[in-house]
Order: sequence, then C-alpha cells, then structure tokens
Amino acid sequence: MGQTFRIAGKFSHCWTSADGQLRLMIPANTNGSDAAANAQVWDVVAGKVLFEIPNAAKTISGGVFSESKELLAVSRHDEPAEIWGVATGHVRFPLSIRVQDKEMGFKSFAF
Repeated sequence: MGQTFRIAGKFSHCWTSADGQLRLMIPANTNGSDAAANAQVWDVVAGKVLFEIPNAAKTISGGVFSESKELLAVSRHDEPAEIWGVATGHVRFPLSIRVQDKEMGFKSFAF
C-alpha cells in the first residue's frame, strides 16, 4: 500500500498529472494580502516540492503535465503562457499570443 502525505497550507487550485504523481498547486490567499504567492509543483509520491513558480498565485489560470511528466504547460491571465521543464524547474519555452487574442488567452494545451 502506498504512503500518504499531508500537504500543509490551503490551496485554491490544483492540476494533477494523469497518473496523480505530480501536482501544480496554487496557494489560497487567506490573509487578505495582495502579495502574489508562489505556485508549487509537488511530487506527491516523494512528498516534496520540486520547484516553485514565482509570483504566480494570481496569474496562473491553468496547467497541464505532459504524459511523460517532463513538461508542464502553464497558462496565465494577461501574460504569456510557459512550458516548464519539470526536472529543471525552469521555463523551457515562453509562448506568445497575438494581441487580438490576448483577452481570451490559452484555453487548453495538448502534448
């Protein structure tokens, strides 16, 4: 039987890899502050944070992991979307959108 890990804190949004191992978690704003908190990418099997996406709590509107779990696509409100390397915790590809489409942003990703 697998281990159970408790992830401390309150989160407003969560996107999970297809097998449930990885999670992109957006912290809830519980103190009324306008400060943008970091999003966290968790390996729930290992029970640890792999990396954080800075100042992302108010800007991330969606996330999806590739089937291989090597990449994470992150869409943002009013900002370019990004493809992150899960192993490195760094942006591999920023994705720009045309100005006339910026209001809608990215609605879905496919790998």
